Amino acid sequence: MRYIFIIIMILATLLATAYYLLSDKIAFYALRSAPDNGVLEMHSLAVDGRERAYHVFKPDSLKDNAPVVINFHGSMGSGKNMRDLSGYDFDYLAVAHGFLVVYPDGYENHWNDCRGSASYAANVENIDDVSFVKAMVKDLQVDYGIDTSRVIVTGFSNGGHMVYRLAMETPESIFIAAPIAANMPVDANLDCTKSGKPVHMSIFNGTKDPINPYLGGLVEVLGNASRGEVLSSDETLNYWAGLAEASQENQITNHFTETDGNPDTKVTRFLRTGQKHVALYRLEGSGHVVPSPFMYFGDILGQGAQDINAAEEIFRFYEMLDAN
Repeated sequence: MRYIFIIIMILATLLATAYYLLSDKIAFYALRSAPDNGVLEMHSLAVDGRERAYHVFKPDSLKDNAPVVINFHGSMGSGKNMRDLSGYDFDYLAVAHGFLVVYPDGYENHWNDCRGSASYAANVENIDDVSFVKAMVKDLQVDYGIDTSRVIVTGFSNGGHMVYRLAMETPESIFIAAPIAANMPVDANLDCTKSGKPVHMSIFNGTKDPINPYLGGLVEVLGNASRGEVLSSDETLNYWAGLAEASQENQITNHFTETDGNPDTKVTRFLRTGQKHVALYRLEGSGHVVPSPFMYFGDILGQGAQDINAAEEIFRFYEMLDAN
């Protein structure tokens, strides 16, 4: 018994040491708390006989007929988790500008995106997430008086792919699509119907993303390659720019100032204008992360992108378009 106890203690010590050494590399967390000037409210509705849930951040400053931002979580996430993972950036902007922010929950922690080979339940069971989003927007209009012509959809990873689905299949129902850490699937892996209509699009991708390859190819999550292949970020930009008749000749390139003290990461935006505006933010040296100075991501996902705030960039994009 004595030797068994010693072995158990040694194993416990090794596990504790490994956790101590690795915890900072696998952790991700917000560097600030949620704003006090608003409330987080829980809602649910039934779609195809299933109870679906979403979380609404209502700022005290909410305006009448306000726009709404819908922020989709990534694989194995949740709406509340996505709120944290965004550094509460949209919540603070909502307080300052009086709009609504929504964090929906996927089916069994995933979204049925356009990647046909994906093996999670939302895809295998062909969950109708598009109908869920449409029903949710209707309820938001009734409950909060939002402007349904100013729906901004954004999302991270699997949530970014859900944004592509909405942009491809229901472009008339969204004002801006802003996927993060996601490239469109190649045609052989595409399980969505392309409407062929343009949308305002703003894409944020890291060049050192270990999951969503910036140059295209196989998406792998902890050795699981069932999500299949995706286009490169440039090919994704070109697809949406082509629909918008936004040629490369009309491209505006902006190099952002280094602000986070890490010279290995930098940001360039490529903006093309046509029927719609289409932008790609190339996060040089960054990984599978949400760009924000208020988020910490462990090294396992690659370096962070703290030189810009994706939420602020999306809102500036909205202000530019809303003014026209």
